[in-house]
Amino acid sequence: MIVACTAVCLGVLAPGTATAQREVPQWVVRRDAFADLWYHGLATVGAADYGPLPLYSASHLRTAREAKRAHGVTTPLDSSARALRAAFAGDSSFDALHFVPLYFVGTDPGVALRALREALAGRAAASTVPLALAARAAAVARSIPGARNRQALLTFVDALEVEWRNVVRDERAMWQPSARTLLELQRDWDSRLAGPLSSYLAATGRSRGTIVVVPALGSEGRIVSLRGGISVVMVGADPVAGVDD
Repeated sequence: MIVACTAVCLGVLAPGTATAQREVPQWVVRRDAFADLWYHGLATVGAADYGPLPLYSASHLRTAREAKRAHGVTTPLDSSARALRAAFAGDSSFDALHFVPLYFVGTDPGVALRALREALAGRAAASTVPLALAARAAAVARSIPGARNRQALLTFVDALEVEWRNVVRDERAMWQPSARTLLELQRDWDSRLAGPLSSYLAATGRSRGTIVVVPALGSEGRIVSLRGGISVVMVGADPVAGVDD
């Protein structure tokens, strides 16, 4: 069973217009490149679980390690994993990291990382970073107080940039679910689940949004509510969980 975590509010709401909301289905099932990268990074670091359900997928981590071994690749993320794991476990403010991708859905990984790097370093956003994106990155930076903690997160961000270029950008196409499976999940949601759940979702203010399937997530999902009743839900795709849809 997929269970949603309670989100750590970063104080930033995603932009949207009424016109855009009318033009798309109420719920869209998709993958997201930045979510794939960020959560792959946290899985590699070995972020701690907080309850009986795992935050990250052990099977994804095995697949990623096997791919690196097959190509003879060791990345800065691998080399810094132990130090980052200790840093993240040492301060509860890093709990916000488990929710960062929900505020960057649809953003190119390179642009998202650039925005986060500028915000964490206390510099003005680069001209290539949209203002709304810079505001979200600044909110992430504010949630991580202290120069030492921000430096640890900068190390993570820098390592993710190399991880994207050397591993994730090419490998993620082979991670499940495939594009065909996403279409099947969308049809299943629309035909079988959307109707029975509509009253409950409307009553809880979650009548429309995005369902992002992330290979690196475990059985513990993520959910945030954004402006205008829009929600972002991120769920895992662990093949050993015994759940097909």
